[in-house]
Amino acid sequence: MATWAGHNTYDNNYATGTLKYDVSEAIWRITPDDTPFYNMTGDTVATATLHEWLEEELTVRSDNAVEEGAAWGTFTAPVSQERVQNRVQTLKTTVSVTRMMQRVRQWGISDMFGSNMLKRMREWKTDAEHALIRGSGDAAASAGVAGRMDGVLWALTGVGGVDAVTVTAPVGAVTFTEEQFNDMHERAWNLGGFPEDCLVGSLMKRRISSFQSSADNSYFNVDNTKVRNTISVYESDFTTVQVHLSRDMRNTAAGDAADVLLVTAPMFKKAWIDKPFAQRTPPVGDAMYGVILGDLTLETGARKAHQVLVNTN
Repeated sequence: MATWAGHNTYDNNYATGTLKYDVSEAIWRITPDDTPFYNMTGDTVATATLHEWLEEELTVRSDNAVEEGAAWGTFTAPVSQERVQNRVQTLKTTVSVTRMMQRVRQWGISDMFGSNMLKRMREWKTDAEHALIRGSGDAAASAGVAGRMDGVLWALTGVGGVDAVTVTAPVGAVTFTEEQFNDMHERAWNLGGFPEDCLVGSLMKRRISSFQSSADNSYFNVDNTKVRNTISVYESDFTTVQVHLSRDMRNTAAGDAADVLLVTAPMFKKAWIDKPFAQRTPPVGDAMYGVILGDLTLETGARKAHQVLVNTN
């Protein structure tokens, strides 16, 4: 029996060389590309590489009464504002497809270059999500150094990132409990926040779903055929919060490196110099080249109105 390229050239079996390949035109992408924080935050414009915004505080509530006909007395100075800043970060993804790969036929792809540009755009967005949450801090751009934004975790801890002291917890590991979760709601409300969104990784999502309050409800439907063991919406004394799974929140039990983020989403803005755009670049070889670029930073309004709990176990 003659063979060629590892296949039989004739025979009554599954390996005969005259068989045609059967390849589906469908291509299944198995990499997750969800971006909940990117999607829930609004947009504004940045006009400089150092983007700044203002925060102000009113005088706290106090007893206030004057007698009829009283003199004006002393006058209060204007409310002062504090400037807060964040660096603009440029994100880039690139594509290179050889001339031959663009010309030959492909299963499931009619335009190799265009298809890969779309895929790199998705990667650009997931990279932006990672920077918005985990950005590591206010590096000014210089020769050979890329500017980096403060992500939300870094911005809210205020002293150097997710491994540092937080606004809600003491130094060291904290066991995440329902009481801790309610404490976060209370602190945010006391400081003027109305958090309606919570971002957690899978580990802390399961922890929230195991809160004692869920045990007070039936785990089964009326005919006991469906198990329910999840908390996706948590109604506290202060606000009702939607719990979102996030792939960019730290999610490691070992080393106490899991985080919980409670946010008032409308107070966050993505500040853009250029929203992501795609363009062809001049060839530097026998190929087609393209780049996707975008520049943004995170504007964190009313930083005290959000809460983050880090280093949980």
